Amino acid sequence: MSKEYWGFSAEDGETAFLAGVVDVLSDELSLHIEYPQDLDADIFYVEGNDISKLNEAVKARMHTYKDRYGCDQVTHEDIDSINFDLEYAPVREHENDEKRKYKDEYEKASAEFYRKLEWYVGKPSGEYSPVSLPDKNIRVLGPMYMSFAWYYHFTAYQDYFVLVIIGTSE
Repeated sequence: MSKEYWGFSAEDGETAFLAGVVDVLSDELSLHIEYPQDLDADIFYVEGNDISKLNEAVKARMHTYKDRYGCDQVTHEDIDSINFDLEYAPVREHENDEKRKYKDEYEKASAEFYRKLEWYVGKPSGEYSPVSLPDKNIRVLGPMYMSFAWYYHFTAYQDYFVLVIIGTSE
């Protein structure tokens, strides 16, 4: 959804700009994921990183997107049912160091994605993953971002949460 920049008219310019950055970085990262897997990413402004306000930020963006562009697989009631049950984890290091050995190109590209993102939004303050998968939110997130999703997580930055979704566009 971050590709739909014109859908950000209800949000401030900084968030719209960062959505473009996240979109470009996630497109670059998706070049390194094994076909038919795919990924997408989005960014949400949540003042003070108040996790209790994350649900509403995601719902607002999805309602705007659905109203403007449609998504037959998801109803407004589905969007309203989103309720993230996330568990916090300390931030993993995403250093991209030439001496470091990566298990594959995707792992190296992922480290680069987070390193470049830090340039725009600063150091991450935490990572949030679903307590259990599959959860009901994946049924809503999948069609809004790609054909079918099976995993997502959020990384918190000062006043922003970056959502990464992995699935397939097939």
